[in-house]
Amino acid sequence: MAYAAKELAKLPSKNTKNIIDLEKKVSEWLGQGTKIIKNKAEDVILLSKDGLRKVRFDLNRPDPHTNPHAHIEELVNDIWQKSGQYFL
Repeated sequence: MAYAAKELAKLPSKNTKNIIDLEKKVSEWLGQGTKIIKNKAEDVILLSKDGLRKVRFDLNRPDPHTNPHAHIEELVNDIWQKSGQYFL
């Protein structure tokens, strides 16, 4: 998880402390044993050990949006449910 926070902290931002705080909260939500994977665009995806929760950072290719953002998702009845987009 610290890896994702470091990647986000590289973005030009006045909110580096907020990013680090967010990393702590995301770590608690995903739990121990979180897997870090990357998609084809080399964006970071954090997946809980049980595979039921994930946080996806669309930084390199935020399509169809123009700004980097993140998604927080839960797997419910085999469908990823998004809680919304969080623009960075």
